[in-house]
Amino acid sequence: MNRIAVTGIGMIDALGNNPVQCFDNLLDNKIYDRHFDDIVLPRKSVKVDRCHMPTTDIIIPEDFNPKLLRYMPRSMHTALHSVNAALKDANIQHSSNVGVFYSTCTAKDGMYEAIAIKEKLHPLYSLNLPVDSSASMISQHWGFTGINFAAQSACATGLVTIDIAMKYLNQYDYVICGGSDNGINEVDLDVFSSLRALGNKSMPFDDDRSGFVMAEGAGCLILEDEEKAKARGARIHAYLHPVAHASDAFNRTSPSGVGARTTMNNALVSAEVDTVDYVNAHGTSTPVGDKVEYEAIQDIGDLLVTSNKGKIGHTFAAAGILETIYSILSIQHNIIPHTQNCINTEYKNVVKSPIKTNVDFVLNNSFGFGGKCASMVVGSQ
Repeated sequence: MNRIAVTGIGMIDALGNNPVQCFDNLLDNKIYDRHFDDIVLPRKSVKVDRCHMPTTDIIIPEDFNPKLLRYMPRSMHTALHSVNAALKDANIQHSSNVGVFYSTCTAKDGMYEAIAIKEKLHPLYSLNLPVDSSASMISQHWGFTGINFAAQSACATGLVTIDIAMKYLNQYDYVICGGSDNGINEVDLDVFSSLRALGNKSMPFDDDRSGFVMAEGAGCLILEDEEKAKARGARIHAYLHPVAHASDAFNRTSPSGVGARTTMNNALVSAEVDTVDYVNAHGTSTPVGDKVEYEAIQDIGDLLVTSNKGKIGHTFAAAGILETIYSILSIQHNIIPHTQNCINTEYKNVVKSPIKTNVDFVLNNSFGFGGKCASMVVGSQ
């Protein structure tokens, strides 16, 4: 089987609306969170008031029907942005024989908007509530007649989506693979606050971490067979190796580390590499999750560890996609990004400042509630 090449990337998150802007801001030492004064929380026990969301423009395709936007949640707006940008970046000829794999963990931002409307609920609101709505809309707008599909695997959704897309690639000219989410709404904030999972500052692996910070974002990859990509003279950003999966089978909210060790080991074996230059950790800033993941990583090897979530917060279904893109950009620029807000830590291998060095392979982790674990090696070859 030929290697799977990434030939297009598109993204939007708290750091910007394109890869250049996002990666530049990932490397600085600024904090990109925001105060959500305009959100009224239904549960008084919710103590957090910070989030990570884009401050730059969401760019919708020029030929998209503007009337439809009114009935679409922001997670669909950002999805359109990411796909449009990735297709332009890939500079690929349009084909209808394309598979769409685009996931959203929650459509609750759309659900809450629908509930808040005083007038009669428009049918398009109902159509846009299911988690596969973005995949359907993408297929419809660009005329992609291959499968349109959305995965649902909690915070591991992004890597699960990539895995399924890679397995279907041989049926299509290329595939669209992405994820978008917006957890900044009353429903999700209430849910995760009740689970005591939220913190007011995203500080992965820091000794004072207290929970993750809700965020909004979207990312998209164009995946092609390596030989097809080379035949058309495409620029290849990086290669994706097989995704490894496992389950902790332990506790729905508290990890054991068994699944993490299994997926990381299996991802390295599948990629046929003995080690990587660093691990782009799931690292959500939760006291237990970060500890268990770090210890599992060190069981694999004496590896450097970083987390993008100190900068962009937790974007749920988009997390695995965005962090794959940041891993690709790290390889392209030969820089290991730092872990923002990790000042004091007992974990010696956490990267606190960007490191300029040769980067060929990155191990990317995504773990989710329910014991879901996924890992993948991103490589320059």
